Amino acid sequence: MNWDAVGALAETFGAIAVVSTIAYLAIQIRDSRRNAELTAVDTVMSGWNQAIQALGESKEIASLIQRALADYNELEQAEKFVFHTRMDAVINAYFKGSSYDDRGLWDLPSEIETAVLRLILSPGGTQWWEGAGEVYPNRDKINQLLEAQRSELIPFSDTSFLSVERL
Repeated sequence: MNWDAVGALAETFGAIAVVSTIAYLAIQIRDSRRNAELTAVDTVMSGWNQAIQALGESKEIASLIQRALADYNELEQAEKFVFHTRMDAVINAYFKGSSYDDRGLWDLPSEIETAVLRLILSPGGTQWWEGAGEVYPNRDKINQLLEAQRSELIPFSDTSFLSVERL
């Protein structure tokens, strides 16, 4: 075997090593992306579940939410605070899911978006949103969705969401 043959053999092994490394890295990147997607889904759904559970935490809270959805302005200040904290959790869970959706980490289920919009479109939700909505970083996006879908969505009323009888 001469040196030219040894050199050609070394180049062949080098090319195989490079291709193998690139294939390995591609698999690692794919797996990393898949893990990021699963983490995003888990994070958003956990936050969403906690936000929804907080709305129906007890009969008293569910009753308060029903009254707030009917007429937020009729609530006492402490009740408004409770409603705001519950809606804050809902809006923030939606914001997190929406931001993951914007980055392509997952597809935000339309049911989550629809539920958020229907809550805001309720009479009390609209009253609350007019005063509190400006603090949310996704306010413009939500307002655009509200305008685009207002005629298609049926707002939650005090009886169509969190029915106390279901508790």
